[in-house]
Amino acid sequence: TAKIYNPKGQNYLSVDRDLVLAYKESPMGQLIHPGINEAGAVAAFTAAGTAYATHGEPLVPIYVFYSMFGFQRTGDAFWAAADQMTRGFIIGATAGRTTLTGEGLQHADGHSPILASTNPAVRTYDPAYGYEIGHIIRHGLETMYGPAASGEGTEAASDRNVMYYLTVYNEPISQPAEPENLDTEGL
Repeated sequence: TAKIYNPKGQNYLSVDRDLVLAYKESPMGQLIHPGINEAGAVAAFTAAGTAYATHGEPLVPIYVFYSMFGFQRTGDAFWAAADQMTRGFIIGATAGRTTLTGEGLQHADGHSPILASTNPAVRTYDPAYGYEIGHIIRHGLETMYGPAASGEGTEAASDRNVMYYLTVYNEPISQPAEPENLDTEGL
């Protein structure tokens, strides 16, 4: 429903147009879909993540990529994004023992959180359950764009210029309900 952003709209009929989740482009789109163009994708992430400073318009970029190759191929670009005080979420998807292991261990990611954590502007999380992701995203939004980001509160503005890296998995596991009285600070 958010659609892919295209300033000229969609000028063709997509082959999946009859499906519920059909590919759609729109000048009002909210997603940028650069495909497997890692340099361009991180550049778009950086542009959106610095819009709060360059245009006075806070945007919340969410960069989803194949975790195994993400920081190996784009780590330097994320360091440059940090130097520009980019804010946003980096989602390392398909981590763990993925369904892609038919090509060997080169696809079995277990180290991307370590690579991500070498960047001092990246707050790295490796959540186990879906409910944890919601709390981490909320905390990230409050940290990057909350009241203290506009000068209120006690946290320094430099502490707002962070990116959150979350490792997510594609392995089928049971997702328990969120426990009552969950310690979200501990999480």
